[in-house]
Amino acid sequence: MFRLEFIRNKLIGLAITMFIAVLTTSGTGVYILYKTSLSERAEQLTEIAKINALMLESIAHFDKTHFSEMHSDKDTYDAALSQIIAAHKVMKFGHSGEFTLAKKEGNKIIFLMRNHLAGLDVPGSVLLDRANINTPMHRALSGESGWMTGYDFEGKYVMAAYEPVNIYNLGIVAKIDMQEIQAPFIKASLVIICLAILVSLAALRIFYQTSKHICKKLEDSNQHIILLAKNAKDMIYRMSIPEGIYEYVSPASTELFGVAPEEFYQSPKKIRNLIHPDWLSYFEKQWQKLITGDMPPTYEYQIITPLGETKWINQRNVLILDDDNKPVAIEGIVSDITEHKTFMQKLMHEKQIAQSYLDIAGVIMVALDSQGNIILINQKACELLGWSEHEAIGMNWFDNFLPKDAREDVQKVFEQIMSGNIEAVEFHENTILSRDGKKRTIAWHNSIVMDSEGKTITE
Repeated sequence: MFRLEFIRNKLIGLAITMFIAVLTTSGTGVYILYKTSLSERAEQLTEIAKINALMLESIAHFDKTHFSEMHSDKDTYDAALSQIIAAHKVMKFGHSGEFTLAKKEGNKIIFLMRNHLAGLDVPGSVLLDRANINTPMHRALSGESGWMTGYDFEGKYVMAAYEPVNIYNLGIVAKIDMQEIQAPFIKASLVIICLAILVSLAALRIFYQTSKHICKKLEDSNQHIILLAKNAKDMIYRMSIPEGIYEYVSPASTELFGVAPEEFYQSPKKIRNLIHPDWLSYFEKQWQKLITGDMPPTYEYQIITPLGETKWINQRNVLILDDDNKPVAIEGIVSDITEHKTFMQKLMHEKQIAQSYLDIAGVIMVALDSQGNIILINQKACELLGWSEHEAIGMNWFDNFLPKDAREDVQKVFEQIMSGNIEAVEFHENTILSRDGKKRTIAWHNSIVMDSEGKTITE
């Protein structure tokens, strides 16, 4: 179930990532277009303002040149202004585009003209103070030229181009509401957001439908694995490190340790209370190594169950590493090997008894494998030959314990025994060579012993 939940979370993450990617890419495109549009609109307003300023100065210059003798300067000024006003009554740009003309008298700004599609009246005079110092008209009347975005005298957020008319000390402003400029981009942004949501939902649906079948297969496989772990006699576990917390313990823990999986989840060090006193120091040493990821492939130790039963445990481990090659978990299988240990201890005990019988016997007893190497020798033979049991085991009988002149004859006897023709050589005498070089003649009683694979050894 953990893997299925992991896959579902990944799908959701993928959909969110796609949504963010589409939104970011499209949003960046809209932002670039918006900035480009602002620049183009600013150039357009600046051109309008400059053209009108030049036109007003041209008209004024013409009137002064041709009518100065017939009219006063005021009449010339009024005539030029009336022509400008008449020319701009029909001028329009955009839905909120506006062209204004004003002059400065003392500490006031006097508006002379305002064209607007809505037919708004010319605004009244405005006092020049700190609040109005950065308005477009104030800049124009101060002899500045350029464009800006900000608030005008009416408190509207606008884009405005401003130009001075030096011949009459007038100021011209061409402006448009920022809302009109931003509206199509806001609309485009909303469309992009909706599109990103639709694309992400469509992608999520496709991914979900595609992965649904895979998830079903994984779920079936997961159920088979859970069923297998549930029915296994060996305990299967997974522990995170270095926390030492069990992430999974199979139900076999109840039979094996006498402790339910839930108890291991609640108390990870529950295992310590089960360790046989003779193995506590071993457990503490290995536990400290284990939580750092330093561990052998297997452990063998004894436990005492809550019911007082002593068991031998074999634990096989696999170290799990992350992408940085750091240990993050241990997975393992724990088996009850009490019967096997008991059998091996009994077998060892019987072997020791058999060896003691051989050692107290007053005869020489030697067992050879098919290559003539010693695999068993009693104490009497060791004393006679001058070698310890540990030294003699594995040595070749013919190369080390026979005189050179007797090796060929004894080799033939050995080959007859190995071939199964033992009657002719069941009783045989030959010379042996001790470690100190002494020779002794021994009367042998030969026999064949079959091993577990049906192969023969001689004795």
